[in-house]
Amino acid sequence: MLGLIFFAGVMLSHGPSRTKVRSTPSTTANAPATKPVAVKPAAEELAHSAAAKLAAKLPVTLESAALLRVGKNLYVVGGTARHGAKPTDAILRIDLATGRVRAAGHFIEPLADAAAAPRAGVLYLAGGWTGAKLATAVLRWSPGKTATVVTRLPVAIRGTSAAFVGGRLYVAGGSPRAMFVVDVRSGKVVRVTTTPRQLRRPGSNLDYLTSAEKRH
Repeated sequence: MLGLIFFAGVMLSHGPSRTKVRSTPSTTANAPATKPVAVKPAAEELAHSAAAKLAAKLPVTLESAALLRVGKNLYVVGGTARHGAKPTDAILRIDLATGRVRAAGHFIEPLADAAAAPRAGVLYLAGGWTGAKLATAVLRWSPGKTATVVTRLPVAIRGTSAAFVGGRLYVAGGSPRAMFVVDVRSGKVVRVTTTPRQLRRPGSNLDYLTSAEKRH
């Protein structure tokens, strides 16, 4: 189960009883005027924020969902309601200013555990689990539009991390372990063994996965 997800200054905390979306101090302008939640923070949470505030409560506990922030809205795409459950195709929209959560349509297919990275208000997802099979598609989605297929990876993967460098999407890790660079304009996919220096930051997901790849 994925514990904490950080996305554009917003932290989605997955717990066994309830999922919470929290804003870090860098986004206090968008956070609702509520008192800090009296919960015992996890070690990872303490490392990133000493005073998180509750922004919203989702109607269900979710894990392995993809996140896209556009202005004051945070979109939660797919995910599973509990460990081992089938993925959902639901899309939720969270107003970070008010904490209101609303349904925002359905994704092209049920999907969880996909690599996800934002670029200019668009969410790109690679691989994942549909509930029936591992996915190979690299998908492009933005609010109010239907997801489209950018290209397909040469192998089906899940549990990867992704990040952009220019117009190229780097996808690393997962099961089976692999690393690809995707040109989202042309759809060209190349298997690589290293990530660019912009992504090799100590402690980052892609830095860790790259280092792990070299050790095996």
